[in-house]
Amino acid sequence: MNVTSSEPAAGALTTARTAALADPDSLEQAGDDAIEQGNLALAEMAFLKLCAAQPSAATHARVYEVAAARTHYALAQRALEALIDFEPNNVRALEHLAHMRGLTGDAPGATDALRRALMIEPKNPTLATAYAIWAQECLDHFHEVPALLTKAAELDEDGAHLEQIVDALLYQQRFKDAEHYAGVFQARTGSLNPRMLRYLGVALAGQGRQDEAREVFSAAIAACNELLPEKPASATQWRAMDTAEAQRQCELYAFRARLEHQAGQSSSAMGTYGILRDAAEARGLSYPDGPQASTSARLGDLRRLIAGRDLAILCQGHSLADFAARIGELGTRNPAFASFGRFGVVEHDVLKPAHRALDIAVALGAGSVAGNLKHMKTFLQQSRRTMAIVSPDALDAAFDPESRAAFLSVNGNRLLAAAGNPLRSVTPDDPLGMIQENSLLAALPLLVAARPKRVFLIGADYAIPTSKTTSHFGIASKHFAARTSAEFAVLGNDTQQRDNFDTTMRFDAATCDRDLGFQIAAVAALHGFAAPPVFNVSCESRLQSLPKISLDAFFEMVG
Repeated sequence: MNVTSSEPAAGALTTARTAALADPDSLEQAGDDAIEQGNLALAEMAFLKLCAAQPSAATHARVYEVAAARTHYALAQRALEALIDFEPNNVRALEHLAHMRGLTGDAPGATDALRRALMIEPKNPTLATAYAIWAQECLDHFHEVPALLTKAAELDEDGAHLEQIVDALLYQQRFKDAEHYAGVFQARTGSLNPRMLRYLGVALAGQGRQDEAREVFSAAIAACNELLPEKPASATQWRAMDTAEAQRQCELYAFRARLEHQAGQSSSAMGTYGILRDAAEARGLSYPDGPQASTSARLGDLRRLIAGRDLAILCQGHSLADFAARIGELGTRNPAFASFGRFGVVEHDVLKPAHRALDIAVALGAGSVAGNLKHMKTFLQQSRRTMAIVSPDALDAAFDPESRAAFLSVNGNRLLAAAGNPLRSVTPDDPLGMIQENSLLAALPLLVAARPKRVFLIGADYAIPTSKTTSHFGIASKHFAARTSAEFAVLGNDTQQRDNFDTTMRFDAATCDRDLGFQIAAVAALHGFAAPPVFNVSCESRLQSLPKISLDAFFEMVG
């Protein structure tokens, strides 16, 4: 990757440690040799010393390249910022900086970097598309997004970015516009691929044109089938298949399953996931399989932790206040409690007063880890058998490289990585951002794979009643001070407040709920067992498709 240009300027990476005087050529050679040997840690050290000895755009670029490869995103950002000090008009460096900031959850920072890049290249369709998509993550720019997407579409003469633009329009619920640009895509490229057919189906369904949507989804499924063999591969064929071809077929089957689900063919979708399970078993794979080699072993630890117990997932929602007041009715029986986001609040204000234990903590966003760092460390230092599910990106954002390594070495046996894999979401491209980006969906494959007896979603109403202003959970808490929904628009750059605003204003709870139930069934199908029963414990919840039970019924079932 090349992010440097020939423009001279001044600047340096201020965070690099001052090294002993060394020959820059020797340091660069040492870094190159380390890369060739596969020792990126040594290469990173050599290039940091090179920056200290001879700061330049080129040396900062070397630090960025290695830091990014090591997923040390904070260091990669600092290197790019220093490079840009040398070369303020380096568009590629600004583009890479936006990507690094996005990986750590800094949407405003990513948007700012892309804005600066667009000032230099205002007619660049790639930059215009990326800027529009990141802008929708910032409430300050949210109202600008439709116009930004339209501008990006006009710049995109060959249709290369229209898939992203149409997907973003669906996220904005601009269904008519999405339908229009799907037609533009067809005019510019000559056809609609399965993905764009699916987007068109969503756009039609969003306008209430259900019959037309079903026809389009059927066409998308047929287009998928044309790219797949007439009969699924046998176990012998899967084992003998080239890795790239196996991956291609698995991705197509997974995509077809999502199409079948959206077309209302959930039974067929389950059958398609059965094909994926057969492929995984034949090739010796297991689900979920994250980037860390020990994920499967840690899944075994999670299974022993849950051990067929009921799993009570404490979500956002005002019904938690009632639950906290009555939790003592569980008597001696304790479900396996999992907390999503803000787990410090749940543990300290819901469970601790009732002398209950939080067995599983989930923190996937960069902000949720950084904001709960004290609680997470305390949680993982407890002697009882607990486990945290986190994302590598969130850890990178919350810890610098040295302390992250120390944190992992101490707590690694109780950490599970929830990262991109075929089960992170069975509908990763759906315009269901509340579910797609929510820690619940990202962690759910691990939790379902652990085979709980039953799953109870407590407080899962996905709407914040305006009368419940004391906290996000309806519980007064010194750990989290939520504000009223009227203030979200003013203070929306706060991640939690913006999530609440999105939840309340922009998502259909019933659709999210239906997709959540399908996610659980799909994960179970991939593991080859029956899905656990799922209950929505929230009396005033808008969610309808999961069985909804009262708190009385919950305590009667598990108490």
